[in-house]
Amino acid sequence: QASMLNETDPSAKNNLGLALTESGEIEDAIENFDLALELQEDFPEALCNRANALRQKGLIDAAKEDLVCAIRLRPHYANAHNSLGAVFLEENRLQEAIDHFERAALHDAKSSQALLNLGIALRQQGNPERAVSCLSDSLALATDNALALMERSASYLQLGETQRAMDDCELAIALQPENASAIVVKATIHIKLGAYDLAKELLLGVLEQDPGHEFALFNLGTLSVKTGDVSASMHYLAG
Repeated sequence: QASMLNETDPSAKNNLGLALTESGEIEDAIENFDLALELQEDFPEALCNRANALRQKGLIDAAKEDLVCAIRLRPHYANAHNSLGAVFLEENRLQEAIDHFERAALHDAKSSQALLNLGIALRQQGNPERAVSCLSDSLALATDNALALMERSASYLQLGETQRAMDDCELAIALQPENASAIVVKATIHIKLGAYDLAKELLLGVLEQDPGHEFALFNLGTLSVKTGDVSASMHYLAG
């Protein structure tokens, strides 16, 4: 009897879809979200969850349709605004992303993810001062978020606050010692400070683990130009 009830319960189908998404079974997850929406058309959570699954399959237009529909059903739905903002961020439609992240943060003041995403979009838009503010608010809610620390580090670097950038980068590496991107950011800060040997050591260490790391190769190429090693520069910049 419980099994039969689950077959006609849209919330049960939505919850199963979420569990399948978590385990990477995206096709089955979408099928369950479809069933949930067949049982209840005006179900914004299922629309938002299906959109996130569709994004993982690269079906961006279908995901956007679901998210717009979810917001139409529930205009103050923070998760849907955050997910739609993430789609626009991936498409480099920064102002549209910022608009939706701002709404997500407004409707859910405790959403560290919305504040993180807003900070990322603002930094990419060239507004590092406001990005620092949003990222600091995000970190106040989730202190151990390495990505937020890295993004704030990059924002401080744009503002010319090198020591603060280094402090955040060190904290991010302490949380994730194998995070190659954080190590490359640290090397970039050393280059800014003129500590070329330290930067080179860090970047070569990244390339030992990942010979094709584009950001590390680019920075080594740039560093080689600064040190007058033209042949090395050409080698690294060629990838």
